[in-house]
This record gives sequence, structure tokens and C-alpha cells, in this order.
Amino acid sequence: MHNCNIDGVPPELLLQIMFYLTPSGIRNLIVNRALRPVCEQGLYKNILIPRHSERVIRLLETFLARPDLALLVRHLSIDLSWLGRYEQAQDPSSLQPNPLQALSLAGNLKSFAPHGIADWIWGPTMSAFRDAVFGMKLTRLEIPLLRDPSMPWGCTWPDDEGIVDFNWDGGLGQEFLRLFQSQPLLEELILPTGDLTWETVEGLATNLKESDIPSLKFLRAAPDEAPAFLSVSSRLERLSLTIGDWDEDMFSAMEAASTSIKLSIRSFSIRVWYHDERRPWLWTNLAKVFGLFPNTESLSVTINSSTTMDNVPYAQYYFGKVAEQVHLFSSLRSVGVKYETLYPAKPGIFDVEAQTIDAFKVACPLLQSLVDPMDRLWTFGPQPQSSRESCAHLVGKLRPEYYGHMKDLPARTDDGCPLQDLNMRNRNIDNMPAELQLRVMLYLSPGEIRNLIVNRALRPICEQALYGTILITSYSERSIRLLETFLARPDLALLVRHLSIDLSWLQRHDQPNPLRALSLVTNLKSFAPDGVARWVWEPTMSALRDAVFGMKLTRLEIPYLRDPKAVYECSWSNEMTVKKEEVWEGDLGPEFCKLFQSQPLLEDESDIPSLKFLEASPDEAVAFLPVAPRLKQLSLTIGNWNEGVFSAMKAASTSIRLSIRSFSIRVRYHDRQRTWLWANLDKVFGLFPNVESLSVTINSSTTVKDVPYAQYYFSTVAEHVYLFPALLRSVRVEYETLYPLKPGIFDVDAQTIDEFKATCPLLKSLVDPMDRLWTFGPQHQGPGGCCAHLVGKLRPEYYGHQKDLPARTDDNA
Repeated sequence: MHNCNIDGVPPELLLQIMFYLTPSGIRNLIVNRALRPVCEQGLYKNILIPRHSERVIRLLETFLARPDLALLVRHLSIDLSWLGRYEQAQDPSSLQPNPLQALSLAGNLKSFAPHGIADWIWGPTMSAFRDAVFGMKLTRLEIPLLRDPSMPWGCTWPDDEGIVDFNWDGGLGQEFLRLFQSQPLLEELILPTGDLTWETVEGLATNLKESDIPSLKFLRAAPDEAPAFLSVSSRLERLSLTIGDWDEDMFSAMEAASTSIKLSIRSFSIRVWYHDERRPWLWTNLAKVFGLFPNTESLSVTINSSTTMDNVPYAQYYFGKVAEQVHLFSSLRSVGVKYETLYPAKPGIFDVEAQTIDAFKVACPLLQSLVDPMDRLWTFGPQPQSSRESCAHLVGKLRPEYYGHMKDLPARTDDGCPLQDLNMRNRNIDNMPAELQLRVMLYLSPGEIRNLIVNRALRPICEQALYGTILITSYSERSIRLLETFLARPDLALLVRHLSIDLSWLQRHDQPNPLRALSLVTNLKSFAPDGVARWVWEPTMSALRDAVFGMKLTRLEIPYLRDPKAVYECSWSNEMTVKKEEVWEGDLGPEFCKLFQSQPLLEDESDIPSLKFLEASPDEAVAFLPVAPRLKQLSLTIGNWNEGVFSAMKAASTSIRLSIRSFSIRVRYHDRQRTWLWANLDKVFGLFPNVESLSVTINSSTTVKDVPYAQYYFSTVAEHVYLFPALLRSVRVEYETLYPLKPGIFDVDAQTIDEFKATCPLLKSLVDPMDRLWTFGPQHQGPGGCCAHLVGKLRPEYYGHQKDLPARTDDNA
């Protein structure tokens, strides 16, 4: 049981552990000097104090006293209703928080929600606070409350002499524009529910441009407010509509505004009123609203039934209504239906029928999970085993989030210790949530997990970690023993999600029965059959093909393929003799179509409806790009680029060029025979201008002596990343060579690293050819200064030959 000390756990995992603990639980650990930095990150990274002014004041005092803690804050949701009322304390020695000075110390803040102030966007007395917000570099902004000055009562505020009435002309359109233009990184925007007047919405609809919100991916707004944003948010993927009085006009405005992004919305949430005589439109036309965003994968419907009326239907009525219409979402993976009521204790008010739960799965074959009005989580198997048997599995009731009034972190004394004594109970790993225990296991090697499997409480988690992802690509003996384990322990086969296995021995061994063993892995999502190059087409491999066709995969890797179009590929052997050579008519197109049609869930390859990631050579990729509308990640392997290949790629990628977010390309070194790509790198990069993650790998594995070193290619890539100016967040440049020990072959200039950031202001990280990870601050330190921070060298992945898990005996020893 060596090396089980928590001090040896990586900081990233320790931080994950902290997120499962309460603030008081973290304080119990902060007495440990080694854990204190991680504990402080856990306490200060996300701060939510929306109602308690006293706690907010103490928090800002802490920022002023400890600016290093302010730098840890990423999300800040605080009550600022006390601004302007806070009086100087009687004790002159006490520290008074200057809110703007304290907020300015939170230099790494990414998410901000100012509660308790309703006029900060427009109030004249709030100009300094507005400037402070404009100076932040936010990716998420929530406006919990807003008083629009277009309303008569909205234009009154206190000053030194009393109450002043202010006559405001027009809405807040221009004020919102200034706010959005100050936040070019904004990805999530949450507007107050129904607080925008018609004048403000009209001003936004008239003047808002895509350049004002270029990065917006999530929007929460009322149905009458959202259309002003939808038509200019080309990158929007998640939409949450709050309560509104739906009618035909509102629907028509929503339909017209969402035309350009209707196929891009993947997550759709809507909160609606209960059904009565005054609100008949929505529940009569729910199909029309659902039909606005047909590619939705995650759906949430909340019914607000908070009324004293006696004739309001119970939850089952609305649950059934939603079930009748979800067939409009052919790609739906998860559903949540919530029911809000003033009488939660009324018998049967939340009850739903099991038949209705099954109806969701029947309507949406890809559905994986459902949360019903009782807050119960259900998951679904592939299909019911019989017409009368339910495919739904009850996981359990969700635990409600609790935002109680918790004690603050005690200030640290000069010697670094807390001011009060703290106990150290509840530190046993058995008390950790199962999800966190599994995360811990994933950081351990198989040998270390075997040291823990003797603990009966940890054995199920250890088995999940060992069998969840299996990678055996080179060792036939280990593959055979693994399949023997599946036959002896079918419960372990059910744990496997990713299987990459060497099957080169298939036609040489009779035992174990590989197809029977693979059939037991019914929860498999990712499969890579290594060592069999002809399974897609060879007649003797039809049984393996049928087994793969029966899987429900989201990822498929074909490591090796021999195309029968080559003459020497059309001969195969059986047990007795070698058959004479046969001629293959046509190509493998029909065989691949059969494969893709058997895998409707496939994300990593009408035939490929769910494809999100593709790795292929440039000349192969052009066959997939025109028919993969949901593709987001593209990896191009080595190919002989020329004008013809580029033209074909350009034509094929027209419909998805703006959707690609991750682009990887592996290319050959630059020499006289391969001049086109390096002379036209700007053309290739320009194919996908919205890329956020870029990876370029240079294969320089050659004995030619005059091949340039890594710096040449590194700077060439730096010269062309300007083609991704608005969105690029991460870059990696790798250099492959036969001579890794040659002095200076991987060296790169610090100046070139700075050029990447100067060209792409949003760049957050870079990995250079030496496998060093660099991160970037929000701006340069000064003239000639470097904003790059060296995190360290990446640790290479190692796929060594490890010992197998010993089989468990009948006595579970």
C-alpha cells in the first residue's frame, strides 16, 4: 500500500477533491502546509454570496489584505446592494473595503454576477462601477436584476440632497452595446427575466451586430428578448428561454431570428407557465416551438405552476405532453422535466407513469438519460429486451444544491496558521463520492490499483478503473487472457467503455471464442480492432464484421486497412490451404457504407448523422466533409498536397468550414520535392477560420541532411496563425525526427513564442516542439516584456507491457 499518501496526489486531482467538500471541510485540511495552496484555490475559485452583505464586505476586506487570494477567483457572484450605504466604522483602525479597488485585484476573473444593484448599467452614480466591469475580461456575465429607465419608476435614484427624477429618452440599447463591446471574450450571457422594455429590445434588434458578441455560445433570455441576439450569434450552441407569454407573433419573430442558427443549437432549455384558459397557445403549439431547433441533444422543460388555483394539472399531464413531442429531436441524448408548485407536499402531484418514461426512449432512440419531475435520474439501455419490459434504469434521486449561509474562512495569522483549532475528521478515502474515487484511480497505474483492490469497499471502483478503458495493441497473449476473463467474469465485460485490442491471432487460435467474448461487452462505446487489416471486406471475417455491426459505438478507429484493389491483397487463407488469387470488383465504398449505417451513434467517423470527429488523409477526408454537418474536429494525416487536393478540400468543406473548432494536420518536412504545402500554408489554414485549437505535426523522419530544424517550422506556423485571429485559444507544434539527440534540433526562440500571442490575442496555451507547455497572461507586462509563462515539460504517455489483473477466486480473495 505504498505511495498512498495524499501529499503525492497531483495538484489537479487535489483541486477536484476540494470541489466535493464544504468550505468547513476544506478548513479542516488547510492546517496542512502542503495542502494549503490547493485548499485556498478550492475556497476562492468560485464564490457565491448573492444575499449576505456582511459576508461580501468581509470578502472584499480579505482581497485588500491578501491580493494573492483575489487572483485565485474565477467566478464571483456577490451581493452589492450595500454600495453607497456603507458607512465608515467608528473604529478608525478598522479596514474599510473600497469595492472598486478590491474588485480590481481579481485580475483573473472570468465570470461575474453583481446582485442587488439594478441600475449599474445606466445609473449616473454607477459610472465608476461600470468602468470597472468594462475593464474585466469576462467569458460569462450574469445580470440578475435590472430596472429599465424607460419605465417611469426606473429613473429615480438618491443623491446627497434627496431624490432626483431623471427623464430618460429611449431604451438601454446603447448602454448594452457599450457593455458587450467591452467584452469581446464573452461566451455566456444571462439576462434578467423579463426586465427589458420594448424600447431596449428594439434598440438591440436594430443596432446589435455580430462583431459586438463574436464569441457568444450561451444565452439565457425571455422569448421576446432573445430574437435580438439570435440573428447575430453565429456561434450560439446553447439557448435557455425564460418565462414569456407565447403567441403566434412571438413564435414568428423567434422563427425568423433563429434561421441561421437553428441547426447549431445543441442544448435547449425553456421555462413556461402552467396550462390554463389564459395561456392556451404554448401547450397547443409545443411542436412548433420544439421544431425551431431540431438538432437539440439536451432538452430541459420547466413548468411554473406556482398558483393557488385548484384546477391546475399535476406533473404527469405536462410530462406526457413533452413525451408526445420529443420525436422532433432525432439526436436527443438527455431530457429533464421540472415541475414548480406551491404545494409540493400534495399527494401525487409529482408522480409520473413508467409508461411515459419509456415513451421518451421510444420516440428518441439515442436518449441516454432522463430526469423526471420527482428529480429522479433514469438511464436507458440500448432497447427493451421484450415488448413488456422497460429499458429504463433508475439511478436515484438527484441531490438538491444548497446555498446556505456558511462561515467564512478564518484569516491566517503571521505564522501562517488559522486563528482557531480545527479537527481532522472525515479524511478517510471511503467517505469520498464514488465519482471522485474513480478520478483518483485514473491517475494510478494498474499495479498501484491492484494494491488497493484488497479493500472490499474500493474493489468496485478499482475494477471500473482497470476495465473502463483497455489498450492492448501489440500483445496477443494479453488479448487472449482478457477475452478469457470476459468469458469467466461477464460482469467485468460490462465495465468496458473503450477497447483497443490486438486481434491478429484470430485465425490462428480456436480458444477463447472472441466473438462470444466481445458480445458480452454490451456497454462498449469505443472500439479499435488492431492487427486485422482486412476485417472490413474479407469473406472469412464476416463474423467479426457482424459483431462490430451489432455494437452501439460513438467512436470507431480503424488502425490498419489493406485495400483489396491492390492485386496482392485479394488472396486469403483458411485452415486447410491457400485459395487461388481472386479479383476484387469495385472498391470498398459499399462496405464502408454498411459499416457506417450500422453505427448511427458514431461520433468519431442519412450514414454518419452523429459524426463530430474525423481523422483521415486529405484525399480521403473530402468524401466525408460534405455529408457531415455536425463535424467539429478534423485531423488530417500525411498526404501529398497539391493544388488539386486543396481545391477538392475547399469545395468539400464549404458547408462546415465555419463549424470546425479543432484542426490538426500532420505534414512532411520541407524539401525540393514537397514545396506546395509550405508555400501555401495560408491557403490550408484559411479553410477553417473559426478554429479554436490548432495542432501541427512535422514529420522529419528522414536521413536527408539538409532538413530544417524545428525552429524553421515553428516560425512558419507563427507567421500564418493570423488566419485564426478571433478565436484561437491553443496551439501545439510537434517535430518528429530520427535524431532527437542532435544539439539544437528542437530549440525555438522565445521571440517566436511571443509572436503567437501577439497575432492571436485570445491565445491561452502553446506547446512548442520541445513539448513545453506555455500559458499566457491577459496582456504583455510592458514594452519588450514577455507574457508567456513556462508551466513545464509535458509528461509523455507510456503504453508499456503491464501485468494483468489476477482473476478473483470464488471466495473473493
